[in-house]
Amino acid sequence: MRSCLPLKAGGVRLPSVAGADAAELAELVLGLGSRRRVYEAVRDVVAEMEVSLDPVVVMIVGEWGEGKTSVFNAFMAPEARARGWLVLEARASAVLGYMEIMRGEGGVDPSSRLLAAMLAAAAERGAPYGAPGRGERPRDYAVRVLSGLASRWRRVVLFVDEFEDAVAAPDEVVADVAAGLVGLVNGDVEEVSSRCRRRGCWPGLLHVVVSLTPPAYAKLVSLRDFATVAARLKRRVRVIRVPPLRRREARRFLEALARYSAGGPELPLESPNLANPLLIASQGNLGALVSLFRALVSRSLELGRDLCGGLAALDARELTALLERVSVAVGGADVPAVNAELHARLVGA
Repeated sequence: MRSCLPLKAGGVRLPSVAGADAAELAELVLGLGSRRRVYEAVRDVVAEMEVSLDPVVVMIVGEWGEGKTSVFNAFMAPEARARGWLVLEARASAVLGYMEIMRGEGGVDPSSRLLAAMLAAAAERGAPYGAPGRGERPRDYAVRVLSGLASRWRRVVLFVDEFEDAVAAPDEVVADVAAGLVGLVNGDVEEVSSRCRRRGCWPGLLHVVVSLTPPAYAKLVSLRDFATVAARLKRRVRVIRVPPLRRREARRFLEALARYSAGGPELPLESPNLANPLLIASQGNLGALVSLFRALVSRSLELGRDLCGGLAALDARELTALLERVSVAVGGADVPAVNAELHARLVGA
């Protein structure tokens, strides 16, 4: 007879594949040793932002699906907001679009162009200011926006997601982006640098956080100028690495997802050992685990609707059939959760 798990009051709540519920899942994730260390690194960086009079550039490095955006949304943004700081968000693709528009402006240093492009991209996502005015020069726009922000907030944390898009651009664009970051760290945007001694400056106001994959980070630091500055000013160019989950952590995370979604640590499987194919298929990738868990619970609900009114436990055959139909994103590629051809050969052997 098939076993069945009862539904909790209010039904099942599936975790978001886009990390929209990252803040709610934060407490579950903090129970994992690797993510606890990430959180501690975030707290160290935020404490540095509190006292630094120059921009701190933070790079959150991890593979697709490891939770780079969630690290910012669940850990760094709440820490910043708790201190009364403004948090701005932008996508790298939008930043590149504005940089292309602004590249036609002559006599603009790379750091002012990059900063203006990041601020304009953040304006698209609800920042408390508008887009650049018609004919407004990039540096004038950046200074105008910063002046308005400085009148209301002590610190501004600007997060640019999917920064690997910027690093994957043509070489001249990548060089421009790297030069912009170098300039920010070096104090070329004087208004937010400790070098400024005049009125109309706000040292320590702005800090920049970007998320990117390990290959993109490797390409960025291979650029001589950026690598030199990052090494010389490493206290202001910080790297937070988000590693894959170890096997034990992945198992604990699955159980945490079960508590979050259905109210108990049990997975809808006939045997606890059947969780192992999920762990193997995910390769320790947090996003892949979430996708596999969603597929498992959705199939369990479908089977249980008529059989028991709850979550029906899948047996080995049903789980294998499910995994043969599911693909997961690991390392930037969609791969089958189970190689159906190889499995058929092994079973038939």
